[in-house]
Formats: sequence, C-alpha cells, structure tokens
Amino acid sequence: MKQFFKFVLATILGIIFTLFVLLLIVVGIIASAGSEKSVEVESNSVLRVAIHYPIAERTPNNPLANLGFLGLNTEKVLGLNDILANIKKAKTDDNIKGIFLDQSNMLSGQATTEEIRNALIDFKKSGKFIISYSEVYSQSAYYLASVADKVYLNPKGMLEFAGFSSQITF
Repeated sequence: MKQFFKFVLATILGIIFTLFVLLLIVVGIIASAGSEKSVEVESNSVLRVAIHYPIAERTPNNPLANLGFLGLNTEKVLGLNDILANIKKAKTDDNIKGIFLDQSNMLSGQATTEEIRNALIDFKKSGKFIISYSEVYSQSAYYLASVADKVYLNPKGMLEFAGFSSQITF
C-alpha cells in the first residue's frame, strides 16, 4: 500500500510540474508574439498598399495569430483603421515619396472604398504621388484608383464595369 501512495504522489507531482512548465512556455510565446517591432523607413521609400483581401473595420488583435496552428498559417490582414492610420503617417513622413496601390483583387464594400479614397485625397495634398496597379479593375477598384496620378492595368487584365443598380426585395 505504501508503494501505491508513493507512485500516486509522484504522478501528481509530475503532472503539476509539467503543467507549470507548459504554462511558462505559453506565456513566453504570447509575450514574444505581442511585441511590436519598430520599422525604420529609408529615404525615397514608397508605401505599398496591397488591397487583396476583405477589409474589416478593425485589425484583429490576436497575439496567437502568427503562430500557425497545425500548419495552418493565416495571412495577417490590416483593418480599415490601420490602413487609414498608415496613409496619414505617410503624409507627414519625409522619407515616403508616394503610395503604390496594389489592388489586384479588391474585396471591399463601397463605404470602405470611400474611406480609403478620402484618405488618399488628403494624402495628395502633401504633393506626393500615387500610382495604382491592378490585374482586374472592378467598379469600386477603379473608383479608388481614380485618385492616383497614374493608373496601370495588366496588358492581359480587364475592366469590370456593371454600373450601379438597385432592386426592390420581393
């Protein structure tokens, strides 16, 4: 009976020790994933705004997003708040000379497009350039690109203009 209690106690202590070590590892991973790196912008840089994902209102604040659970790596996406903030920072940053809009597969609504367009109009007041490129310009993508100084389309690309419409729901 004495041996039984000795092995049970050793097992319980082993489990507690293992859980404590795993807790320290998880806290270390979360602490390292949450740390932000400062970015040095070199002179004569161009801000690339790639809009090829659905744009949410806010950037998800998930410190575990970059871990890639079971090999499922997700691409980090920016929310509308961060896109607008970065355009505003680029306006006052002397190292940034212009913006390159890469909107090859723009998946955002009209209101989001309008907010980004207004921020780009404000950016242009600083005298810096905006260049737009896409492989397929949808109606909202071309509306956003209309702010740019130059609009480029892939030679094998296309324009998708359907026009605005409304329907009464039956």
